Amino acid sequence: MPCYVNFEQRRRVAPFEAHDGTSRYCIFDAKCFGPADQRKQLDQVSYGRASGGSTTTLVDSSKNWPVNQWAGYLFKIETGTGYGSGRIAIISNTANTLTYATQSFTPDDTSKYEIADTWGLPVSGAASTLTETTTKNWTVNQWAGKRLRVVGGTLNSTEVTIISNTATALTLTGTPDATSAYCILGPPTRGVGIDLVWVHSPTVAAKKGRYMYSPRGGASNQIDRYDISTGRWDFGTTVHPQSELFTTGSSYCYDGGNRVFLSRNIANGPTRIFALDINDNTITAIGTTTLANGTVHLGNFMEYIADPEGDVGYLYTMMHTTTLMCRVMLNF
Repeated sequence: MPCYVNFEQRRRVAPFEAHDGTSRYCIFDAKCFGPADQRKQLDQVSYGRASGGSTTTLVDSSKNWPVNQWAGYLFKIETGTGYGSGRIAIISNTANTLTYATQSFTPDDTSKYEIADTWGLPVSGAASTLTETTTKNWTVNQWAGKRLRVVGGTLNSTEVTIISNTATALTLTGTPDATSAYCILGPPTRGVGIDLVWVHSPTVAAKKGRYMYSPRGGASNQIDRYDISTGRWDFGTTVHPQSELFTTGSSYCYDGGNRVFLSRNIANGPTRIFALDINDNTITAIGTTTLANGTVHLGNFMEYIADPEGDVGYLYTMMHTTTLMCRVMLNF
């Protein structure tokens, strides 16, 4: 997980600790890679960019929040005007305005903000429960079955399952305490046979560098997509036709343009290869290898190498239990 300075969790160095220049440290962000959203509607999510405000209000004209949905929650200005103001408690909210105690800044369209809806530092935690007495208002059991990652304090760097939740407390499989900074994870549990592919240079300008694709694996045909601009996941991105189940023995690579290649290896059978077009979300069967695999195992056994002239490219696929390699020229 990248190290960012944020307001929920900081490593504090006690005055009596000795450091000689070899002591390594990391400042953690309470938000993990892809936190869950309490509300998924685009006009009700917990983050955005201000369109205006005052010293006591932040206005986001793109929002349509339920009235007082965020009362008691904490938020922070992450970039722009107001950055560095720390945690701010929300007193109340209308459909598009957060109200809080007087601050020293007036939000504007440079003020990017985020409300801590599924992550934070609990007020208390004991007997397998994390409690957020005054800063949350969850729907009962909306997080049941989700995974929670502890990013600081007791149980640091562990993931546990949420058994149930009330409006202000999470019941877990672990035993945290009040130091356990946490984040409820958005994506489903990943299975075997997955990868994370950054699609950095598609022809559609709005998608350039924005997305990372991750087949869910575990004998599923679902492909999830991480949106770098929001830090959130799009689940089960619709692709068609949905036929192959990717699991142990699957490999993935990107051609640097509009395609992600996926292979589905069958034990003692040929490798079936597909191309995902990220512009229209279609999967096309390219073909199979002429040689059969042996026993399949985890690992990335496929790569795309472009011709120096840029006219064609070559897709390389390694066999799993031999040193043999298959290569096919692609010019589409």
